[in-house]
Parts: sequence; structure tokens; C-alpha cells
Amino acid sequence: MTDLLDSARRFAQALDREDYVVAASCLAPDCVYAIRGRVHHGPEAVIASYREAGEWGAAKLDSVRFESSVRAGETGGAIVTFVDHLERRSQRHTHRCEQRLELDAAGLVRRIEHVDLPGEREALEGFFTRAGIASKGSERGASAAD
Repeated sequence: MTDLLDSARRFAQALDREDYVVAASCLAPDCVYAIRGRVHHGPEAVIASYREAGEWGAAKLDSVRFESSVRAGETGGAIVTFVDHLERRSQRHTHRCEQRLELDAAGLVRRIEHVDLPGEREALEGFFTRAGIASKGSERGASAAD
């Protein structure tokens, strides 16, 4: 299990750095990313969704800093907790979400399921309102909200 958690950490840390080349190398060719009723198929589509959210955040916010932690899932796989530190003008917000990862025997991510934590989306919307930002869909869950 340690090797799988190390693989999940490599993926999460690549996303924290917005290193999409390394993040893509962590994905299985048939990977699937499910988020808020949408499903992205294949590494290119998955990475495009993360990149779009990152670019939106960079364009709208004064400062964005990402961090993550990884733990073993209750039924296998890994759970990544993403923590995004956002700032715009004098407004600051810390947003949290989780993503459940299923990995194959080689340690490649086969499935990602985004999980919005209770109250987090509402708090994020409040931040956007206070900061004067019109919200937009986010794949990571922090750069923007649907």
C-alpha cells in the first residue's frame, strides 16, 4: 500500500506545483475523472480540466497556493485532501476538498472522484462575493466554483 500512496502523493504534489507533465505521467491511459456530474476520460481531458481551473485562478486571484495530503482510503486506493489558499485584494480564504483515487497495480491513477466537503462550496462562494469575483466551474474545487 505504501507504494500506491507514494504514487498518489506524486500526483497530488504535481498538481500542487501545477506541473501538468508530471501529473499526466501519473495517469493510466484509461483514467476517468468524475466531478460534480461531469466525467473526463483519458489523461488529456483530465489534465485539461485541472489546467483550466489553475489558469482561471491565476487570472482572477492575486495569490493562489496549493498544498495536499494523502491517506489510505477506507476501501483501498487513496484519498487526497487538497487545501487551496486564495487571496484577492484584502480577502483571504482557505478551501478544502477531497479526491478519491483508484490506482492500478503499477501505481497509475485509474479513477478520480471529486468530493466537496460540507460547507466548503458555500464558503468559497462567499469568498468570491466578498472579493468581487464572478464564480466559474473548478475542477480542483478551489480556484472557482460552479
